[in-house]
Amino acid sequence: MAVLAIITEPQRSWDPRKHHSWPAYVAYTRLRLKCPVALLVLTPDSALAGRYGDPIDLGCGHVQPVVSSLDGLAPVTDEKTAAAHPLLTILAMAANPTEDRAALEALYVALRSLDTSNSSLYSDYVLAALSAAARGSLEEIVKLRDYEFKTELIGRPFREGEAKGKAEGLAEAVLEFLDSRGIGVSDEVRERITSSTDLEELHGWARRVAAVERAEDLFD
Repeated sequence: MAVLAIITEPQRSWDPRKHHSWPAYVAYTRLRLKCPVALLVLTPDSALAGRYGDPIDLGCGHVQPVVSSLDGLAPVTDEKTAAAHPLLTILAMAANPTEDRAALEALYVALRSLDTSNSSLYSDYVLAALSAAARGSLEEIVKLRDYEFKTELIGRPFREGEAKGKAEGLAEAVLEFLDSRGIGVSDEVRERITSSTDLEELHGWARRVAAVERAEDLFD
C-alpha cells in the first residue's frame, strides 16, 4: 500500500506554465495511488528555486512545491546521515563533487545502503561526476574497509572503467541515468555522447544529467 508519492520535476529555466500543469500531476497521482503526494522541484541554482517555491493557488487551496537547488546541496560528511538518506547524499556529491575524505566516506556508506538492484546505476552516476583523485580515494576507502566487490556496488564501475576506458564509462553512465529517468535519447544524441573522448565534456554532461528535461539539454 502506497504511503507517499513523490513527483520529481527538474527545471533548468523559468516556465510559468508549470504552475498550471503541476497541480494536475499531483491530483492524478493522488487519484491513482490513493495516498499523499509531494511535488519535488530540482533547480540548478537558488535564484530559480526561489521563483518556483511560491504556493500554487488553486482558488480552493494550494499546492506547495518542495524546491531544492543543486548548488545548495552541500556534500554530506556524516555517515549516519548518509545511511539514512543515501539518495540525497549521492545527489549532493554528484552536483557538488569534492575530494574531501569525510564526504567520500559518507558516499561509500550511502552506496552500501542502497538495494543492490539500484546501487550500480547510482554508483555509475556519482562516479562519473567525481575527479580522478576522488575516485581513487573512494576505491582506497572500499579496500580499507575490506569490501571485496562482492556485489556490483562499486566493483562494476571500477572494473568497466579499467576495461573500456574512462570516456566509455562516463558515456555509459550518462546514458543509463537518462534512461532511468525515462528521458528518450535519439540516435543523434546517443552518437554524440558515445563518440566523445573529451573527459571534461563528459564530466559536464554527467553533472547536468539530473536536472535536464530533454537529452538535448545536456549540450546547452
